[in-house]
Amino acid sequence: NENPVSHTSLLRVIEEYKSGCIDAIQYAGNGLAKIVVRKMSSASEDKLAVEITTYLEDGWHITAAELSTRGYVPLKFRMAERELCWEAHEVTYPSGTGSLMLNEDEIEIYKNHFTVSAILVRTEKVEDMLSSSVGVELDLQLCDKNKCLLPETLQFVI
Repeated sequence: NENPVSHTSLLRVIEEYKSGCIDAIQYAGNGLAKIVVRKMSSASEDKLAVEITTYLEDGWHITAAELSTRGYVPLKFRMAERELCWEAHEVTYPSGTGSLMLNEDEIEIYKNHFTVSAILVRTEKVEDMLSSSVGVELDLQLCDKNKCLLPETLQFVI
């Protein structure tokens, strides 16, 4: 077919653009960070352990979680806005692997690689099969010693 609009791949690209990529491995900052989401063993079908491991290129870092400094976006794991059947029960962020001075404040950062873990609990059991998948998001901002890239939100379906 010579009409490219009739290709179903265009529909797939449009849907991915609208809903975000749902792969278990994603990249941020044009490949400067690789983020891998793994579903760990679960004690029951209503409880799920998840690990999010981030690998950063040399010279780049992410501001550590739970930071309240203006101008930098801290790392944040959260449930997707459209997630109705699951909630984050416990999110564990690692300690910073380094620090920087901003004015007179010391800011913790993550370098190289680090892992965030979360315990997710099912809040509602729906009869459809899709409620067993979980939508999560990760907010992050990559920086080097000279600049920070724009903040990004990565979407995952586990």
